Amino acid sequence: MENRVTGTERSEPDVGGERRDELFEVLTDPYRRVMLHSLQRTESPVTVAELAADVVAWSDQRQGTDRSDIERSTVEVSLVHKHLPMMADSGVVRYDEDRKTVTPSDRADEVQSHLGSTASD
Repeated sequence: MENRVTGTERSEPDVGGERRDELFEVLTDPYRRVMLHSLQRTESPVTVAELAADVVAWSDQRQGTDRSDIERSTVEVSLVHKHLPMMADSGVVRYDEDRKTVTPSDRADEVQSHLGSTASD
């Protein structure tokens, strides 16, 4: 006799809600994960230039390269126009566009728990 699950016996898996989806979307990009790791190591606001330097250093180490200042500037532009606004909109960081500084948000503990599982990336 075959065991079959009927429609009334099925339970929906707990895949989280919109907040978790936003967090996972943020964590899909390695640049954003590097920035989040950098922010975890400090309690003061970090400048966009410092975050860009961390991203470039990570990328250089991973690829065995040494990027020029022009390439660092390109990464910084990417952070300002793409990554940081997305991270701020999702509530993962607080981004002060005028001062060009970034601080962790109140979701830091939630982010930390998910980053721990991506630490080897």
